[in-house]
Order: sequence, then C-alpha cells, then structure tokens
Amino acid sequence: LRELASRGVRMLILSNSSRCPEAVEGFLAKVGIETHLLAGVISSGGLVRDGLRTRPTPFWHQLGHRYMHFNWGGSFSVNLSDLGIRDVTEVDNPEEADFVLLHGMECAAH
Repeated sequence: LRELASRGVRMLILSNSSRCPEAVEGFLAKVGIETHLLAGVISSGGLVRDGLRTRPTPFWHQLGHRYMHFNWGGSFSVNLSDLGIRDVTEVDNPEEADFVLLHGMECAAH
C-alpha cells in the first residue's frame, strides 16, 4: 500500500461488512493496514445506515419503517438507534415487518 500511495494511486476499500466504515477502518488498523494511506472505506453496512438515515431515493422511502432485525450476538450486535436511525420500529413478528434487516445470523435482535 505504501508503494502504491507513493506513486499517487488512490486506494479505496470496498467491504461487504455489515459494519459501518468507521468500524471496518478500525479493524483494518488493528490488523496492520495503514489506513491513512487510503482514500476511504465503503461498507455495505454504511450504505444501509446512510440510506435508512436520509432516505435519499424512492427505494429507501418505499421500504417502510417497521423492521425485523437479525443480528450478531454479544459485543458484535448492532443497534440502529446507536447509528442515528430514529424513524424505524423493530418488530418481532415477520408479518408486521415492512422489511427484514440482516446484520448477522446468530439471533433475532429482540
């Protein structure tokens, strides 16, 4: 990465992680990636977070506001309110959900 950066190559990490880019960048730093060399990090979790926060297109508007959440367990669980997403309501019954949010397969969030 240092060599590429010294040649002026802009590098971007594109991740399918359900985590936000900040969390992915933190992980990359822990495993020795010099994140200051990167132009940025994009993750699927970050794209979903931003879409649910701002509802920038008709796709995001039509999703609705009630969701069933499958999550990681323990310290890896994700809470939407912690991500600044406030206009949604979590439900336990799939028949009540407008959409299903899948962060992980360990458990339903409730």
